[in-house]
Amino acid sequence: MSLFDRFRAAKRRASGKDNGPAPAATARASRLVDEGNQLEDQGRLDEAMQRYASAIELAPGDARAHLNLGNVLLASGDAQAALAAYARALEARPGYAAAHYNMGNAYARLGRQHTALGCYHKALQLKSDFVDAEVALGNAQTALRMLDDAAASFRRALVLRPDYAQVHFNLGNVLQQVGRVDALRSFREAADLQADFGAAAAQAFHWANQLCDWTRRGADEAALVDMVVRDVPGISPFVLLSLDPRHIDAALLQRRAALCFAGDMPGGSPAGTPPSPRARLPGERLRIAYLSADFHEHATMHLLGGVLAAHDRARFAIHGYSYGTTGDAVTARARASCDVFRDLAALPDAAAAAVIAADGIDILVDLKGFTTGARMQIAALRPAPVSVSWLGYPGTLGHLALADYLVGDPVVTPPEHAAHFSETLALLPHCYQPNDRTRRIGRKPGRAEAGLPETGFVFCSFNQSYKFNPESFDVWCRLLDQVPGSVLWLLPTSAPMAGNLRREAVARCIAADRLVFAPMLPQAEHLGRLQLADLALDTFPYNSHTTGSDALWAGVPIVTRMGNTFASRVAASLLGAAGLPELVTQGWDDYFDLAKSLALDEQRLAALRRRLVAGRASVPLFDTERFTRDLERLYGRIWEQATGGVREVIVLPAADAPA
Repeated sequence: MSLFDRFRAAKRRASGKDNGPAPAATARASRLVDEGNQLEDQGRLDEAMQRYASAIELAPGDARAHLNLGNVLLASGDAQAALAAYARALEARPGYAAAHYNMGNAYARLGRQHTALGCYHKALQLKSDFVDAEVALGNAQTALRMLDDAAASFRRALVLRPDYAQVHFNLGNVLQQVGRVDALRSFREAADLQADFGAAAAQAFHWANQLCDWTRRGADEAALVDMVVRDVPGISPFVLLSLDPRHIDAALLQRRAALCFAGDMPGGSPAGTPPSPRARLPGERLRIAYLSADFHEHATMHLLGGVLAAHDRARFAIHGYSYGTTGDAVTARARASCDVFRDLAALPDAAAAAVIAADGIDILVDLKGFTTGARMQIAALRPAPVSVSWLGYPGTLGHLALADYLVGDPVVTPPEHAAHFSETLALLPHCYQPNDRTRRIGRKPGRAEAGLPETGFVFCSFNQSYKFNPESFDVWCRLLDQVPGSVLWLLPTSAPMAGNLRREAVARCIAADRLVFAPMLPQAEHLGRLQLADLALDTFPYNSHTTGSDALWAGVPIVTRMGNTFASRVAASLLGAAGLPELVTQGWDDYFDLAKSLALDEQRLAALRRRLVAGRASVPLFDTERFTRDLERLYGRIWEQATGGVREVIVLPAADAPA
């Protein structure tokens, strides 16, 4: 008889006439529960469960024993059995706040967040100072996107327990999602309260960068590097893409952080076993699946939409699996470009992976990596024989179970950098980044209409502000100083960010009005106004990605600095594929000299712009059809290796070069 069967049998015995257990039995049951608590604290769950079940046999009405049994069942992964145990606890003690709270935890584990809310509210009605119930309520509200309610719940919890580091962190995450700049204060508080709180330290660094608040940047960087070297868990590898690489081996540091973070993901360390490659019938199409949260108006689809539409559907069966927002025109185009398009947003990770497996996918392409909204456990469950990381995240995922291959190119991921990646490199011949040749460039407005002065040179950097740093801003301000009448055109992520950058400019003896902030616009309109810029200034070490392609597509040259990480080599790859490799530099001095010389040489810059515009029809960067055929050849090589039991770096030759 199982332990839970023993519990149910004891309940059945108690359902008849019950004059209550003898005092000695009650005392013995209480001691067994105490012993179970100690064993549970030691992680000896099976032994703890035995004690609780024995206590229930002695005293079937002992609510505490039922509650603790439920807790062990929940910790063991049996949420349904835990719910039954909590129900017995509530039968024995209807006003048992802890039972309502833990019942909410079981419902949350089952994905029934709305039901969990009711349990947490009931627990708080019974015990208004129940901090853990308040926190759990906030977590459930966060999962349901009830963000204002979640923030209020976390704040109530902090009134009860001001030193609760995890709740400060949770509040910071909610505030960040709604764009509140005081998220930084919450992340800082969490990191200061709890030593080696890796997630909080990483978020504090990242959010400070979003705000261009560089007052603690050096200390933040040093602390993060130290924690990564010590394998402190919870540090998102994404934030490390912006670390200053001067004193660290950034690429290998990113790999180490990725491995640590992958093992600390919700759901545990990736351990899925991929199915064996299936035998394909003659002429049968290879089944390629794209997995993402971004099948909507998003930078990823600005790049990928043309590839989806250009795939050879006679040779490849294209599947799209979305777990994000859908419903706009971009989604409709993606859906039409796929043989199968499924919305997995409402499914738990295991169920989503089961859907993919049932569709018989050959190669699963994860487009997210460690970016916002990713659900990496779906790919980690290995629903396809081959998994590939591409496009969304410019770096390694760190863990062998997350991806077999990483799609790159000879610039961003040269074969000699293979040690930086857990994945096997699969290199396209020109550039890893696709572009959609059908993207519309809107009307070019007048300078005043775009908020620019009528005269003067226009430098621009429309990157996200977390890519900015003091070193690059030093160089940009030197350029403003050396190019009379010039301005720097930027996108503001918030009013505090704009204010911080203006203060940084003034501190470098540059008037605040030399920075011009452009409002957000729809993609086509943005590309139209982008034509007003004279020269784009790339960020380092986290280069322009989609932003770089936007500038080049609009005919605006980019000056970049190349480093030794994937993220710091993207613009060099874009420029090479656009036919402008001479705009790639290796250090800040060369970067400054090149940008200054172009700004002061009108004829040379005009010639570069003419080359860009003329090249839209011919350069590899904007040839969507050629890119798609190359990508399909790469998928074919990957599948050949999978069916042949081989795994080695793939360097795909250009289609017009000898194989």
